[in-house]
Amino acid sequence: MANLSYLSTPRHTGHWGLMAVMNAGKLALLHCLTQVSDASAADVAAALHIAVPAASMRLLRLVRGGLAGRAWDAQHRAYFYAITPRGQARVNFFSARRP
Repeated sequence: MANLSYLSTPRHTGHWGLMAVMNAGKLALLHCLTQVSDASAADVAAALHIAVPAASMRLLRLVRGGLAGRAWDAQHRAYFYAITPRGQARVNFFSARRP
């Protein structure tokens, strides 16, 4: 087995631990979209303290997964994102599982 001591502690917990870290990031994005009706990638990036390109890519993944929708605003020359019913159901599911 490879020495993975250089990885951060949350990631060094095996396959399921890594999945939990990734899902926590997705859930944070979804929670952000529940707070704002229409959010740009810059809005999300500022709220989550991440870079705008990173927020854009993560939001695109949510759109492709059906958890968020997006619409182009020609006036602002930006996409704006909103949570879908499927995304809201995901937030509700994981929120109910928290102790």
